[in-house]
Parts: sequence; structure tokens; C-alpha cells
Amino acid sequence: MLNKVAITFFYLFILIFSFACNSNTESTAPSQEEVTGIVTVVINHLVAGEYSEVTRHFCPIMKKELPEEKLESGWVNTLNNMGGYVGEVRRSFNQLEDYMAVNVLSEFEEGLLVIRVVFDSKKRVAGLWLQEVEEQ
Repeated sequence: MLNKVAITFFYLFILIFSFACNSNTESTAPSQEEVTGIVTVVINHLVAGEYSEVTRHFCPIMKKELPEEKLESGWVNTLNNMGGYVGEVRRSFNQLEDYMAVNVLSEFEEGLLVIRVVFDSKKRVAGLWLQEVEEQ
């Protein structure tokens, strides 16, 4: 089904850097309302293949660690393994100290993936990865 090695290659190192983007000393995670529209825009640009528009929302470390070319390569690999993007099923939100994580359960032609987007206190993308949904 999904090439776990490719997903790991594409997203694992993002986890390492995802919390380094926020240098703010105050605990000011963005609210669900503040990031709802942004996550929709990010996913829409990703699906449309507009990778430079996606990276415009990245914090500086994300821009360095996941440049446009790597983002494109990882997304195309995901589409090759999962088929085309069908749409969003549902969302959930988790506040993690100064960060807001948005988990978007997404349907692809070959199954489901969670697109996880983490925002820092400045509402910039500080983490982005896919999580395979285990069949139950």
C-alpha cells in the first residue's frame, strides 16, 4: 500500500525540527480558529502542486529542511503510492505547548492518510507529515 520508507524519508526529519521554529518565550499557541483557514490553504496548494505557495507558510527552519523540491518529491511519491487526493474526511486539533497541531484525515484513491500540520505561535507551519491510517 504505502511505501513507509518513502514517507519516513519525507517526514521523519521534519519532526526533529518542527519544534525549533518557535523562539517565543511566551506560551501563545495559535487557536483553532486562527489556523483553520491556513491549513485549508496549505493543503489546497499541496494538492494543486503549488509547492512554492505551501512553503511560503513555513517557518525558517522548515523552509531550510523541507525546500520546495523535497516537498514536491515527497508529495508525488505519496500520490504514486496512494493514488489521487479525494478530499478531507475530518479534522482534529491538539494544542502542544506553544503549538497547534491539526490532524486532517484525508481520503486518497487507495486509502486514508492523516496530514498533520503543526503551527507555531506566529501561525507558521513548523511541522508537516503524513501518517498512515491503520486498518481496523
